[in-house]
Amino acid sequence: CVRGEQKKQLQPTITTKKNPTANKNMTTETNGKSGVNLSEWIANAIADTGCQVVFGGHGGALVPLVNAVVSHPNLTWVCARNEHDAATMAAAYAKMTGGLGVVIATSGPGATNLTTGLMEALLDQVSLLAITGMKPTAQLGYAEFQDVNQSRLFAGAGIEWSKDAASPEAVIPLLRDAVATALTRRTCAHLAIPVDIQCASSPLPLKHFCASHAALQIRPPAIDTLQLDATAASLVGAPDARKPRTIIAVGLRAAYGGPGMSDAILELAEALNAPVLTRLHAKGVVDESHPLSMGVIGVHGKPGLEAAALLVSSSDCVISIGVEDESLLVCNLAGLQIRKVIEIEPDAMACSTRFQADHTIVGDIEKICRQLASQIEILQIKVDKKRSIQQTMQLDESKMMEKFSYMMHNNPTAVEIGTHKKQLSLSRIVSDGIKSVVKDADTLWKAIHEGEWRKIQDYSDHTRVVDNEKDKISEGKDYCHPGVLLDALSRARKDKSTDAVSRNATIAVDVGDVTLWASLCLNLEAGSRTLYSERLGTMGYALNAGIASVLACPEPKGAVVLAGDGGFQMTLNELSTFQQHKRPGDKLLCIVLDNVVLGRVAFGFKSAKGCDLIGPDYVALAKAYGGDGVRLDKSCDAEQVVKMALEKEGLFLIHVIVDPNLQADMATVTDNSIALMNSG
Repeated sequence: CVRGEQKKQLQPTITTKKNPTANKNMTTETNGKSGVNLSEWIANAIADTGCQVVFGGHGGALVPLVNAVVSHPNLTWVCARNEHDAATMAAAYAKMTGGLGVVIATSGPGATNLTTGLMEALLDQVSLLAITGMKPTAQLGYAEFQDVNQSRLFAGAGIEWSKDAASPEAVIPLLRDAVATALTRRTCAHLAIPVDIQCASSPLPLKHFCASHAALQIRPPAIDTLQLDATAASLVGAPDARKPRTIIAVGLRAAYGGPGMSDAILELAEALNAPVLTRLHAKGVVDESHPLSMGVIGVHGKPGLEAAALLVSSSDCVISIGVEDESLLVCNLAGLQIRKVIEIEPDAMACSTRFQADHTIVGDIEKICRQLASQIEILQIKVDKKRSIQQTMQLDESKMMEKFSYMMHNNPTAVEIGTHKKQLSLSRIVSDGIKSVVKDADTLWKAIHEGEWRKIQDYSDHTRVVDNEKDKISEGKDYCHPGVLLDALSRARKDKSTDAVSRNATIAVDVGDVTLWASLCLNLEAGSRTLYSERLGTMGYALNAGIASVLACPEPKGAVVLAGDGGFQMTLNELSTFQQHKRPGDKLLCIVLDNVVLGRVAFGFKSAKGCDLIGPDYVALAKAYGGDGVRLDKSCDAEQVVKMALEKEGLFLIHVIVDPNLQADMATVTDNSIALMNSG
């Protein structure tokens, strides 16, 4: 069955070429009726999906497939230094493109090393195909070397679609099902193929791969206008009721819209006077200089930044736009839904089945946001004429605690709210009482609903910034404050004198204290892309993701890797992978925040021991790999160093010396937008 766009491509659009260096024993069967072996058929099918880069690790059980990939004119083979990194790169490639990522690996440890990267794709809901080699079919189950039951291994890890090909005739149908599953369910699928089957003659000649556009099958032909009208009425509310407190949460799937996605979401936000919060790997989807952009929600599995926590805690309804997991947004501490949710998703397969949505709209996200905003503006005028705006929350104290306690649970960072200049935290609730916190929430929502944010729409400095003058920890010492560095990076990316490759470079964020610093201090323009291990929290992710993001785009392309010294040391061997595959004009800027400690463990858990680290001379390391670098140990030098680094092509590293006593969760953070709104 072929529909829509698929009808235009009934024949293969690409052809393979024979690799003259391939092992003759592995290509003797290519003289059959099809003229190609199964590895060549698989390579052509991968290219048909739109995937252009295949990541992996090499080995004897994979030679026929690697040969076919290398020989294919539309595929680039990237041999990572470890299969763990290859799988993480493939998952990041899928996250970057919104399409299919592909990783291949040999038998034994080649396959077992993939596990973390496959789980990365599974948990963050991106489409990944993993193909692994196996021992020859005659030796399966009793070979003494690298014989592992792979499908059982990956199924045990949670990869539901994990199967072995038992015959040449089974490979193509199984490949079809694997790709269709990965694309439509946004998940990982695994297929294991014995090495002798890889080089067997294909039962079919090259033809267009029917599963390559499987995702088109689940896209709705049009937006449901009745559902859209009902949603608009629900969001505006009744004239005799308190104006609904609605927040907009933006997730990864919103990143795959067009260049107008930020404007569309902000149109909806302005129509509702609703604050916008983003998941970290959606940071940059919405222009963060807009006063209704209130920060990141969901950092390290916690509620996120304090302004975001306050807004979510006191909200009535969440508009979830492409968010993968809504638990932090709609649940109480017991994990039960206590807030209304309205889902906007590209297709029905993306909709949550864990929570009850009042309304669900599927289709083109940008169009839905614009049409919804237009309808809301019309209804809002009619309703506001009749409504007496009542902002105060009408809840008894026990229900107040239920709404607020979960969002404050283990929530580290603090923001100064309004004129009270007090931290929002559980200790604040205990000392001042829940009613005091609710009062602050009422003040903030009143300012937002009355459009006070419009007073600061032209301000460029309203965003959250770390006040380095208040931070005396590093004063007089040879340290650079991460907040100062990231503020300099944010401003340099907006500077028109900075070249386009650096301005549009993907931001790859690692796991650790650097995650909090990036969430707090990095300010991105609309259209920016951020990659982060949102659910699994894989240290070492950033370098792999940065490399994948460069190779996923036409040259020249740039990436900025933000990593701590602990995370960077986990995958620094992949610097040679970038050096091997970089193209003219490509840039990889690695910023290593070095505080010689595993900060998230040392600072996040009481009495944690064994967190001290030592590392190499990172500048010398970059030079050893053929790049260059600079040491940064003064905050006052950050702006000059960042500007210089962004001008460099190829590999460049900034080794940032950070005070080991500086804790990201203790940073003094001020949200000037809130202060300006409350100033009158």
